[in-house]
Amino acid sequence: MEDDLELIDYLSLINIYDDLLDNFDCGVPEINEELKKIKNNYEDKRLMLLTNKEKEVLGFTSFSLENISLMQIGASPEKSFPAFNIDFLAIDNKHKGKRYGEQIITSLLRMALTIDFLVSITGVHLEAIEDAVDFYENYGFKDLGRFYPGRKTAKMFYPIKTLRQTELEIFSNPFSIGDRSNIIN
Repeated sequence: MEDDLELIDYLSLINIYDDLLDNFDCGVPEINEELKKIKNNYEDKRLMLLTNKEKEVLGFTSFSLENISLMQIGASPEKSFPAFNIDFLAIDNKHKGKRYGEQIITSLLRMALTIDFLVSITGVHLEAIEDAVDFYENYGFKDLGRFYPGRKTAKMFYPIKTLRQTELEIFSNPFSIGDRSNIIN
């Protein structure tokens, strides 16, 4: 694992990373297309890039705060709850298998804890491609729907109450990767 990883806000370096993002390929054409859409219209989603010391884009994530329905776990369909929503998480094909997805998901969970510290949320929500369900389940997410043949995506949820009980620390800078000097709890 590289030591000099950074999770960088795309808006802060928009002109530097445009060309690098054009060559990003996670192997899932729909996600590659969504990256291009987000890159060109970033008003409602936050785009973060995982980079190394050479400023190479290893992966990306996009997230937002949303009101979601949790009728899959018994809540009334008319009621919605505030949640940290992971819109996308992808690793470039050239860098898969190097645990970069772990670095991003850990930072996102820290971010969710930080947001919950400031404003109460119910949890972390995402919609995963079927091939990624096991990855997210390894980090504590629960599949909200039953598997059925041909399913392309799975709605997944990590309750904030459960996340608060983990050993994951809140960082003063949740974008920091591995810098233990900014732990606040």
